[in-house]
Amino acid sequence: MAAVAVRGRGAATAVGRPGSTLLGHRRMMDRMRVSTSRFIAALSLALFAASLPIHAVEMVYAPSGRISEVDDGWVLLTMGWAGAFVGSVAWFANPALIVGLMLLALKQTVPARWLLTGAWLVGLSAVIQMVVPFTGDEGGVSRKLLQPLLGYYLWTGSLTIAVVGAWFQTADAQQPDTEHPPPAQR
Repeated sequence: MAAVAVRGRGAATAVGRPGSTLLGHRRMMDRMRVSTSRFIAALSLALFAASLPIHAVEMVYAPSGRISEVDDGWVLLTMGWAGAFVGSVAWFANPALIVGLMLLALKQTVPARWLLTGAWLVGLSAVIQMVVPFTGDEGGVSRKLLQPLLGYYLWTGSLTIAVVGAWFQTADAQQPDTEHPPPAQR
């Protein structure tokens, strides 16, 4: 089926042949999908980077309620892995976020969607520390997260943008192109 279109400026020469505007439209849509994936990944990484030098959490000694420390995002990034020893797994959202964003930028939207969803859920587990005290040092002193600060919200925002973007990219990629169906096979 090679229907010849009206000749003129910008008109298709034939459906399904090189130079066709329909094929050009598909290529353009694929490029837009890739650039949107990369934009989402870049925005998420920018928020992640912005969360590092900013105060992220304020902790208190659980029995007295006295403020023990205020940690910046970079401190939590470098030392957060040790939280696994006291039952905090939220730090593990960071490597999952980075790998998920790389998959998203490479147009691997289905695995990125699931990995980023898992990272988001693991990241939200940090809120549990606002309720349940944890052992904060080798002396057995228990601490509790008093309140999340701006760095925490930027970090959570980077996770949220990544997972929402991955879900929208996947939904967009799975929608059939009803306006421009593929050319019929001979």
